[in-house]
Amino acid sequence: MIEKIIDRIGYNYPLKEKDIAEFRSFKVGPANNECEAYDAKNMGNIFAMSSKAMLGLMKMETLVIAPFDIDGPVFTLDVINGKSIYIDLIDATLDKSYDEKRTLAVKNKYLAFLQNDQKAKWDDKFRLRSSLNGKFPDAKKAEECVMEMVEAYLKSLDETHVCYSGDKKEKIREYTDELLENGGPATDVFLKQLGREKTERFFNEAMFATE
Repeated sequence: MIEKIIDRIGYNYPLKEKDIAEFRSFKVGPANNECEAYDAKNMGNIFAMSSKAMLGLMKMETLVIAPFDIDGPVFTLDVINGKSIYIDLIDATLDKSYDEKRTLAVKNKYLAFLQNDQKAKWDDKFRLRSSLNGKFPDAKKAEECVMEMVEAYLKSLDETHVCYSGDKKEKIREYTDELLENGGPATDVFLKQLGREKTERFFNEAMFATE
């Protein structure tokens, strides 16, 4: 699924693969992680990670779209075993020019299919209303939802103001700094296994690429 999304992004924003060195392939706990990152021309950073554990019984795909040249939200996606999806639109914008109508319409279309997994979290203050977390009855419906959400997000970026990348990276760092301080299910695992310094470099050099 992630490769399909990356190909779709490439239609709008020419992609150039980046060298993420030690973060290309590494292990965290029982999970083997394979990562790749791209510079999306006139947009920002695209990061993808494939994780497998328990002899392949647990599979997770992760995608982060961090727009630096367009003042849209950060788009994060986790897909676990094909059915559980966690789509978060992180409001790290400067002038609030992003319009949620398209992404909200997709969320509302698929809510009836979801076993909702939305719980109150410390980072709710960053999460836009379009964010959608839960489990689908089958992988086909999950992928259909994800691809429609990506399409809606990209179309919304087309109508969003351009911005100065330096200011935008600083705004995104406000979120990632709090993520390191407050943690979360995945972040806590990285912090425990890699330590604070390496996890911070992973976030800032690869996943969100704010450095």
